[in-house]
Amino acid sequence: MAVSIPGTIADFVKQEYEANKPAVLALIQQSEGGVENVIIAAIEGAPAPGGILGMLFKSLRPQLEAYVKNLVATQGPEIVYEFLDRAIAAEVKALGG
Repeated sequence: MAVSIPGTIADFVKQEYEANKPAVLALIQQSEGGVENVIIAAIEGAPAPGGILGMLFKSLRPQLEAYVKNLVATQGPEIVYEFLDRAIAAEVKALGG
């Protein structure tokens, strides 16, 4: 079985991410622009959706920012952690980790 170097690195990142949740949340909260910007940057960095969603995405950015701020305000930092955990898991899978 061939070893996927990117997949192995992604596995390591996911393990470290999950090993110390409080420290990860503290880093996210200290990031430039706050937790809302972390989520928005991740969404914007993802491949653009196809079809009508892709066409509307750019014009709906202000509403996206308001939605994310409300999500963080009502559900706390856990929502950020879970969002990033799912994004990392998807990346691990895509890289063969």
